[in-house]
Amino acid sequence: MSEIFTLLHTVGKLKDVERFHGKFWDDYNIDKHETSAEHTWRLCFFLMTLKDKISVSFDYQKTLELLLIHDIAEIYAGDTPSTESFWNNPVLEIKYQKEEKALEKILHNIQDITIQTKIKSLWIEYEKRESIEAKIASTIDKLEWAFQASEYLEKIWIFEEHRIFSIKYTEALLWLDNY
Repeated sequence: MSEIFTLLHTVGKLKDVERFHGKFWDDYNIDKHETSAEHTWRLCFFLMTLKDKISVSFDYQKTLELLLIHDIAEIYAGDTPSTESFWNNPVLEIKYQKEEKALEKILHNIQDITIQTKIKSLWIEYEKRESIEAKIASTIDKLEWAFQASEYLEKIWIFEEHRIFSIKYTEALLWLDNY
């Protein structure tokens, strides 16, 4: 049981992982540093709110679990903004390798193979984005970006780049008719 408590303590560190660290906060004097935990909470709320609007059949519980796990590796790998990695395969590959090592570090002391396997398989499933649940989770992630960027637009012009990126990504997928 102590290994589970250690894991729970470790995932609590997501509350300390700042998103958009550096460029956006430091260069543009944004005083509120959103954390990966805040981002993850909002994604889960989005899913809960939008689940009856999604036009395809999907496993709600699994999608929720994917959202909870998708950024877990950021505990040790840090956040890589999507605008830096999404269209850039070399950056995306480096991000994936860094996060895979971070995930191994998180799971290293977990002796319960069931917990280890579940967390790792959910993380890999999200990264591959092949299942309907992973596609929904990824789309919700990008939709939240659009909301976040719109909120930051009130503070600084640089977030227009994120808003445009997020809207382009989610426009075709919002109601998931393409799945």
